[in-house]
Amino acid sequence: MVVYYIHIDDNNGKWDWDYMVGMHHLLDYIEFLYYLQKFGYNDFFTSDTSPTRWDIRGTFEMNVRPTNKLWTWLKRQNAEELNAIVAKGDYLKTWQWIEEKLLSL
Repeated sequence: MVVYYIHIDDNNGKWDWDYMVGMHHLLDYIEFLYYLQKFGYNDFFTSDTSPTRWDIRGTFEMNVRPTNKLWTWLKRQNAEELNAIVAKGDYLKTWQWIEEKLLSL
């Protein structure tokens, strides 16, 4: 049996500063989690964040909390509907879905 783990963090695109997840690229992170679920990933996440810059416990909690919430939220979505929208490559429909389902706008 092979067990995988994925390092989660974020950065500003200029350097790998090991920021907390979603701080700079929230939609990219949600999309990343979407694809992990789509392809059946069910192993571990590790926080690849540098807590020496911030409160150590708070830093790791900041990675766990939104990751768990987003993971659960994505599981509750209609996967067939979302997969169909993404597969069509219709960015207007995709954004409308994001507005309605994710942002509640």
